[in-house]
Amino acid sequence: MSTIKLSVIFLLLEFTNLSLQHEQIPKAKTVLGSVSGYYKKSRSGKTYEAYEGIPYAEIPVGELRFEPPKPVQKWEHELPAKKKGSICIQHRTKPGADGDTVSGCEDCLYMNIYVSVRNNSKTLLPVMFWIHGGAYQFGTGNDLNESHLMDKSIVLVTFNFRVGPFGFLSTGDNVVSGNMGLKDQSMALRWVSDNIENFGGNPKDVTLIGFSSGGMSVHYHCLSPLSAGLFQRGISISGTALNPRAQTKRAPEKAKKLAAAVGCPTDSSSKMIACLKKRPSRLISQNVDKLLVWLNNPASPFGPVVEKQGSSPFISRSPIEIITSGEVQDVPWITGVVGEDGIFQAADFVEDDELLKELNDNWDDIAPYLLNYNDTVPLCEHKQLAEKIRKYYLGSKKIDRNTVTPLIQMLSDRSYGVGMATAVKLHAKVNKNPVWSYYYTYKIKEDLSFTNKLGVGHGDDIHLVINKDASNITNSEDLAMQQLLLDFYTSFAIEGKPRVGDVKWHSLKSGEDNLHYLHIADAKNVKMESNGNFAQKSFWDTINAQENNSFKMDTMKLPTVSLFLAFVNFSHQDDQTPIVNTSLGKIRGCYKESRHGRKYEAYEGVPYAQPPVKKFRFQPPQPVKPWEGELPAIKKSSVCTQYIMAFESHDDKVKGCEDCLYINIYASIRNGSRTLLPVMFWIHGGAFQFGSGNEADETLLMDRDIVFVAVNYRLGPFGFLSTGDSVVPGNMGLKDQSQALRWVHDHISNFGGDPQKITIFGMSAGSASVHYHYLSRLSAGLFQNGISISGVALSPWPQTKHAPKKARRLAALVGCSSNKVKKMINCLQSRPARIISQAVGDFMYWLYNPFTPFGPVVDKYGLNPFITRSPIDIIVSGEVYDVPWISGVVSAEGLYTTAEFITKDNLLKQLNDYWDDIAPYLLDFYDTVPIDQQKQVAERIKSYYLGSRAINKNTIWEIIRMMGDRLFDVDFEKAVRLQANINKSPVWTYYYSYRATHSVSEILSEGSTANFGVSHGDDIFLVLESFISNVTKPEDLNMQQLLVNFYTSFAAQGMPRVDHVAWPPLNPNNTNFRYLHIASPRNIKMESSTDFARKSFWNSIHFNENKIDS
Repeated sequence: MSTIKLSVIFLLLEFTNLSLQHEQIPKAKTVLGSVSGYYKKSRSGKTYEAYEGIPYAEIPVGELRFEPPKPVQKWEHELPAKKKGSICIQHRTKPGADGDTVSGCEDCLYMNIYVSVRNNSKTLLPVMFWIHGGAYQFGTGNDLNESHLMDKSIVLVTFNFRVGPFGFLSTGDNVVSGNMGLKDQSMALRWVSDNIENFGGNPKDVTLIGFSSGGMSVHYHCLSPLSAGLFQRGISISGTALNPRAQTKRAPEKAKKLAAAVGCPTDSSSKMIACLKKRPSRLISQNVDKLLVWLNNPASPFGPVVEKQGSSPFISRSPIEIITSGEVQDVPWITGVVGEDGIFQAADFVEDDELLKELNDNWDDIAPYLLNYNDTVPLCEHKQLAEKIRKYYLGSKKIDRNTVTPLIQMLSDRSYGVGMATAVKLHAKVNKNPVWSYYYTYKIKEDLSFTNKLGVGHGDDIHLVINKDASNITNSEDLAMQQLLLDFYTSFAIEGKPRVGDVKWHSLKSGEDNLHYLHIADAKNVKMESNGNFAQKSFWDTINAQENNSFKMDTMKLPTVSLFLAFVNFSHQDDQTPIVNTSLGKIRGCYKESRHGRKYEAYEGVPYAQPPVKKFRFQPPQPVKPWEGELPAIKKSSVCTQYIMAFESHDDKVKGCEDCLYINIYASIRNGSRTLLPVMFWIHGGAFQFGSGNEADETLLMDRDIVFVAVNYRLGPFGFLSTGDSVVPGNMGLKDQSQALRWVHDHISNFGGDPQKITIFGMSAGSASVHYHYLSRLSAGLFQNGISISGVALSPWPQTKHAPKKARRLAALVGCSSNKVKKMINCLQSRPARIISQAVGDFMYWLYNPFTPFGPVVDKYGLNPFITRSPIDIIVSGEVYDVPWISGVVSAEGLYTTAEFITKDNLLKQLNDYWDDIAPYLLDFYDTVPIDQQKQVAERIKSYYLGSRAINKNTIWEIIRMMGDRLFDVDFEKAVRLQANINKSPVWTYYYSYRATHSVSEILSEGSTANFGVSHGDDIFLVLESFISNVTKPEDLNMQQLLVNFYTSFAAQGMPRVDHVAWPPLNPNNTNFRYLHIASPRNIKMESSTDFARKSFWNSIHFNENKIDS
């Protein structure tokens, strides 16, 4: 490693992955503006250009929700395209690792472009335009692993489009005609046509390729006038527009059902959509399950529709009418299926005996939804048809594990095979260009999943090339098939004809009775075959399903869900739910149970401010507007956009959405009592950069008679960027908290909470926030008590220095000019949120340090500043909000930052070898000590704590102590002493040193169970964090109850009760610092210190912080 030079900006470039890179990078000029990307390596080691997260349309939020996409506006300066956009908001078929069934954001219309390096050749490359699958309900173009395809000389484009109701809701009239997701695709395709030449791609040589609903979409583009001329050929993999779930029936009724589920009126399309545009996006997405009758069926409750009205319909007639009329885009087309496509649906239940029994016992009722004819066959014929289909495939056998194979074949034929066979034969009649079909039955050898045992599943062909695990294949047969498929797809894109080994693949001929297709059985067994009854087509043709014809079914009534309530556990119960009336509108919640079985009310995802997007980005929160109807508050909101710490993710460092200003309210049931309950208002931690109020586990606190509120607020640059003037004064995140607090003050009585008995409490950055609210006029009068758990406003990290310089640097990183502040902010407001969030990493010079690059500032400008003077000035002036305050620390606060490296020898060595350069960032004095003095200060600190010893595993305790003293403990004592001197109200202090079975350090250190001490957060998380709070050890349980009593007694009575120990408030006149030491449930006592946290040493260092203005 080369010698590291001291520099404010370029420090540590040689060894940190987060440093700024100045190597040559690929760039492209488009008609919209310049774009910069980066280089990647293909599977075989070829270098290619990558441009990720390029916007192709305006953000479809607010009034643009449910509307056709708007072309993206031109941007000034160079757009960094190095970060994929968010996935579109969607309802997952299965919960994620966090248990959440909703993921993604509305700000999602981005594409990724990958370009083979042409080495100065002027020949434009063929373009492959990938459309992802997901039943039009979920999925993302981001998941595609392009490394195999980029072995070839092509340009590959992937992108996101709106899914579920956001992409496919339709009112059946000109209010929302529908097909927004398909129009997104067409918009992206037009963007490529207009701009791809600047990346080296040929706009006249574009091949569409899609899988499942992406395959259906490819086919739809062959039928739509909006996409005419934008592509030259297409590949539909396991999906065509004639498949039953590719054609949504009775969309208006489904729109009304969704609207009713989220509390919107349904008597007028205009009023209904106006209401839906104001509902939280996650609430809408969550309620998609109201249209799923059995498991995830029907698979596509929202999908393509025929648009009879609207100014620019995607299709105005049914697919079958368009095809038979011959008004198609006459381009070469390939489509095919795999042996067992039906595994896609069957995988949900074929390994579950209870679900198989449920399906067997209730076949007549479930079949219409599983086989997607609930909307296309009259209700009176459902049972007869279900029995007919079952008898054809199963005979008299019951549905169980012995009949899984024919059941899967039934689903494959109905959902994919018949539609494919019909589509290609019809196209062969009207197309002048060739149409090819294939049938794929190769079973991968290395896949050990249970679906592999069932056959060749939906996607087993294309995923062998584009799946993220495809690069790990080693079996020779699998590798041979992988190469064959790669050649198949790319030869068609490059040459216009598919090449599959040496086999001659004949296109279909018009008028042939049999379906001729290429059967790909394995890499050495590829041949043409013919079938006169492919997918049991003759049987399915006898069924009078009103689809793929021009017969109108709009007058058929939607079968009611009540048909199923008697026998399935998937039905939606209408149990009595709690409802409150507020001045903004009605709110409906749900009931939950506390840790010890008490029933309480839960209202999750209640908006307290308008979404801070577009022109509201970087601006103070705007009060939420009243809503129509009843707002269901049964789903937590998205976390706020944030750059997360390594211990949370090794992959994508950015998560969350900007639409995040929501609170969760939990209220004990008062059983007729009119006495209002004390309110506990929780402010989460996370260095002002990450975290969420959603993570608080309220179940222990709700054993008590309280109302508990948890809030999300903006983080990182979205919450704390400041230009140091009136353009963006800063502190948006703190102003969010204050806005939420005002909302609670104004409305909490409707939930049974007492607005005159609100206790704010928080941990870490939430703790410092609590202290800040004592210092801000915006929050005065909105709370009566506060608890700061491990953090005060006087600590170095909650006081951001040089904020305007950081704002300019952030702007430069994302390609915005910083010459004029207003133009800079306008540019930053137009940049993708994920690009901005990703750039936060460039402010962290060693690992995640400094951990608060964007935080609270003194905002002297603007109409409603949060604080206009430094915290120390406000405190010593006596202009604090004089209410009781508790503040405390734990014995090993320094574990917050050190746990990341104390178990890693290489990082400890790096810290030892480059201590002088790292210390200013690790100990947060890079902005408060002159650069020419930083080395001396670093050496002095190291000498004080370690003497002449090296930094290694033998000295980690000293490093932990050093970090805790500097970042938390010294200024904690200073803050409480100063405030106790000013306040008439009492100030209590504590010191916590109890080590429970689990510790936050296990999370911070990525799983180490070593006992490094009592970590930052080990006190409060024993109550609020399920990983730590689910304890069984008697002593842990006793401490848990002691802490619950501590927090809730203060909230209820204004005096903290910690067992039966007398806890006097701090006397600022005492020379000794006195605090309550909580060492264990049986060891709690008052103690004192003359040099708490070695403050005499730290006070001898002249940091330019906490200085009182003269």
